[in-house]
Amino acid sequence: MPQKTVIAKNVTGSPATIAGLGVTIAGGASASLSDFFRLDEIQESASLTTLVNAGTLVINDGVADLSLAASLNWITPAISDKDLNAELDAASATPTANALARFDANGLLTLKETGGPTNLLMGAVADGQVLQRSGTGIIGVTVAGAANDAWKQPCRVATTANITLSGTQTIDGVAVIAGDRVLVKNQTTGSQNGIYVCAAGAWSRATDADTSGEVVSGTIVIVNEGTASGDSMWHLTTNNPITLGTTALTWTREDAVDNIAFTEIAANTTTTSTSYVSLLSTTITIRGGSLIEVIFTAGFSNASANQQIYFQLVINGVTTRAMGSRSVAMNQPMSGAITYKIAAPPGAGTYTITVNWKVSGGTGQVRPVAAPDGEYTTLNVREVLT
Repeated sequence: MPQKTVIAKNVTGSPATIAGLGVTIAGGASASLSDFFRLDEIQESASLTTLVNAGTLVINDGVADLSLAASLNWITPAISDKDLNAELDAASATPTANALARFDANGLLTLKETGGPTNLLMGAVADGQVLQRSGTGIIGVTVAGAANDAWKQPCRVATTANITLSGTQTIDGVAVIAGDRVLVKNQTTGSQNGIYVCAAGAWSRATDADTSGEVVSGTIVIVNEGTASGDSMWHLTTNNPITLGTTALTWTREDAVDNIAFTEIAANTTTTSTSYVSLLSTTITIRGGSLIEVIFTAGFSNASANQQIYFQLVINGVTTRAMGSRSVAMNQPMSGAITYKIAAPPGAGTYTITVNWKVSGGTGQVRPVAAPDGEYTTLNVREVLT
C-alpha cells in the first residue's frame, strides 16, 4: 500500500507553529511532516487542522497542492479508511488483504473472517458484555459472570443475631466499617438475610448478591473474621426458586463439625448401684457460639430378670438432663444399641462430658458390652459450629 506524503506549506509571511507536533514552519517555507511523524500523529494534530482551516497552511501530497477539503481528509481521514492493522488507504474503503478489521463509513467495526470472504459486523457492546458471533455479525451478550456465580466474594464477618441494617456497628466481636461485606443470616424476618455492604446510613445488598438470579440455592461465601464465625464457610440451603426480599434465606455453616472427642469401655465394667455413678467421660474444647452434640451408644447384659438401666448427662459436674432408661433381660445381651443425641449450647471453653448410670430391680450385676463382645459402649462428643 502506498504511503502518504504530507507536505505542509506556510503561505503567510510569519512563522506558523503546529503545536500538536511541536513544528514551526517559517513564513513562505514548506516542511515534509511525513519525514518526522507517523500519519496517525499528523491526524491527531488539532493545531494542524486549525491552521489549514484558517488558510495559513496548504497541504501537498508531494505532487500537487490539495484543496481545502482534500487537505483535511489527509489530516483527518474518514474513519472508513482506517484499518486496525494501521494500514491506511485513502483511495479505497475496502480493507487490504492483510487487514483483519476496519471501521466502515458509519463508524461500525467490521471483522474479517479468517479464511473466508465474510465480513462480520460488530454491533453495540455494553459494559460488562462479551462478544459473540450471530450470523454475519458480532454482538455483545451478557453472560453469567462473577455476580451470578454461586461462589461469592468473601465477607468480613457474619451476624450472630438480628441486627439493624444501617450504620457502623460491632458484629461477632468485629467493628465493621463502611464498605465491609457482611453475611446477614440471623434476621427475625428471614427474607432480610443475605450479603450486605456496611454503610454509615442504610445498608444495601452487595452488587454480586442483590438480584434473585444472583442468590440461588447452594450459594457459598467465606467469612474471614469474628469470634464465632471467623475463617468459616457458609452455603445457602434454601431451595429454589428464590425471590430476593420475599423468600426467607437460611445460611448453614459448611464446616459444621469441628472438634471431636471419643471414648469407649475398654474392659467389662459392672454395677449394682441404685444411685448414679460414672460410666463414661471425656473432655472437649469448643469455641463460642457452638453446640455440643453427645452420641451415647450402649449394649448391656445382666444376670437378673427385670432390671432397668437409667442414664443421665452431666456437663462440667452439672446434671443437664436425664437420658432415659432401658430394660435388660436376664442373662441376655441387649439387642441393638441405644443412641442419644443431645445438643447443649454452652459458651467457649473446655467441657467435661460424663454419662452416669444406675440400675433398679433385681439383684444381679449389669455390665456394658465392650469389644469384642458385641455392641460397643461408646461416648462420642463433637462440636457443632453454628
